[in-house]
Amino acid sequence: MWVKGGSWNKLTVGCIFCATLAAVSVSAAENLFASRVIDYLPGTGLPIDSITGEPFTDPSRALGPPAVDTTGDGFLVSPLTLLPVTPAYPAFRSFELVSIGVGGHLTLEFDPPILDHPLNPYGLDFIVYGNAWLMTPSPGAYGTNDPSNVLLGSFLVEEPGLVSVSADGIEWHTYTDGPFADSFAPTLGRRYSPDAPDPALGTWNAWWGESTNPHLPLDPALRADDLAGHSLAFAAQAYGTATGGAGFDIGGFDLPLDPETGYRFARFVRIQNPSPTATPEIDAIAAVAPVSAYRHWALQRFTWQQRMTPDIDHPAADPDDDGIPNLLEFLFDLDPNTPNPEPLFALSATVIEGQPSLQVHYRVRHLPPDIELRVERTQDYRTWLADAETLTCLPDPIAPEWQLCTATWSDTNAAGAFRLVAEVFTP
Repeated sequence: MWVKGGSWNKLTVGCIFCATLAAVSVSAAENLFASRVIDYLPGTGLPIDSITGEPFTDPSRALGPPAVDTTGDGFLVSPLTLLPVTPAYPAFRSFELVSIGVGGHLTLEFDPPILDHPLNPYGLDFIVYGNAWLMTPSPGAYGTNDPSNVLLGSFLVEEPGLVSVSADGIEWHTYTDGPFADSFAPTLGRRYSPDAPDPALGTWNAWWGESTNPHLPLDPALRADDLAGHSLAFAAQAYGTATGGAGFDIGGFDLPLDPETGYRFARFVRIQNPSPTATPEIDAIAAVAPVSAYRHWALQRFTWQQRMTPDIDHPAADPDDDGIPNLLEFLFDLDPNTPNPEPLFALSATVIEGQPSLQVHYRVRHLPPDIELRVERTQDYRTWLADAETLTCLPDPIAPEWQLCTATWSDTNAAGAFRLVAEVFTP
């Protein structure tokens, strides 16, 4: 059962396991988008806005966040109507995008820089948003239609741009073999939320809710072929809270270390147009925000297909039905998809300096600062006490990233049932 109080949520599982948990969110006070245009060469063959006739030549359009909503196309939907940006209907206006024509390039600066942070999901460090999109089998099957009735095709409309990064603006490192800008994955501006549609879009909206997270990369295992033949609603559920875009890892380059964090960093991103015909469009570039240690683990352990099941990766969930919730599976480095037959700790009676005692021993990974783990005991299963006289945790000499912990009670007659309690704090 759930017992809620303050900023803590408690879930008791079985008679010896307890997890106290809440989803941990990472909020970034810093600017995690490109913040300054360093250089822009428009190139040739630039498109124009189909509604206003304005060219896509304002490089400041690549600063800040990607477009969440765009307008109707003026044919099937009025340009006065707001529509969500989706994999079937991308941003396409000159006030949303900048284009890089043939022979052109765009260079943007990040302040603070992009970091190769170990808690960046999937090892990706920044995301480039363009206006690639997946064709639908029937033209016009987008806009205000129910997304569960909009089918996606297999053809990705893309105009790949060549991406490079630099720490100092002098020495550049290029993703010669990709990923590429303005390619997979198309942007999803809003979550598919039939239960909580955003009325700001208009009275027609019964499906699209809050904005997605542009700092969370899409699972790189999800590809365009996985979405082909499925509905737009399916695609939005596969994205989850991610916005899409093309994700990039800077860790493979010989970049310098940031003196403040000790992580590799890049301060500049350059996009070039190597094509004689295509004109990549850029909406935004976002640095990836590191997530909690638990969230990082869950993103690795559950596939995008599994995460389409609501709350399967929630700390309180127990998808393998072994009585151990995900949070404890994380702390003890267990597989949340395979039942674990072994107990998480051992109980022993020992003699210390001639006095009997009870000890509970367990081996656990070093705890992130937002998680607390303790041992509690009870004699009546109603009142649980965290009253161990000593609790010591020492690094495992074989694997220093783990701790060997012992909780000790001198009153052996007070023993009953024991449980582990894990707590995640959310401000």
